[in-house]
Amino acid sequence: MPVMVSTGELNEKLQDAIEHQIIPQLQQTRLLSKLQSEQSLPRLTLVFDRKAYDIPFFTRLWKNHQIAIITYRKNVKDTWDENGFTSHDVVVGSNTITMQLCEKEIILNRDTFTEVRRLIQNKHQTSVLTNNKQINPFLIVNLRQAPGRQVILPHDRPAANRTLATAHLQ
Repeated sequence: MPVMVSTGELNEKLQDAIEHQIIPQLQQTRLLSKLQSEQSLPRLTLVFDRKAYDIPFFTRLWKNHQIAIITYRKNVKDTWDENGFTSHDVVVGSNTITMQLCEKEIILNRDTFTEVRRLIQNKHQTSVLTNNKQINPFLIVNLRQAPGRQVILPHDRPAANRTLATAHLQ
């Protein structure tokens, strides 16, 4: 069951939709109704594609609302040493896929993120970025396997009872 559904053309306007439509609606719920007492923990995590990629935007989400993000990293030019990648079984839908993954903590514009890269057969590396320190970094690769789906991960329940809620943004 979705936390919310927002429809509209969300290409380059995805950031505006998040800040001016989605967050105000979430503030009416218990997900964003009050600040967490623990300032280092996210209240929720938004998962979206590169259309909203912008480090200052991620900083605003965190500083103003304690919202963490998971997204593909844009404009990755460097490659990581292939020896740092290890095999991980990742469940995607009903299939288990073995992926070569590597995780590093990185600093972008003075903000700390976890970057997870997947090495594919042609030596290409895809990069996923998060500032959620609670989530298993290899889970973020799984969350990004559903293109076109924007996901809201609530953090108001113990991890064992937490379910993924999706908001389809079209």
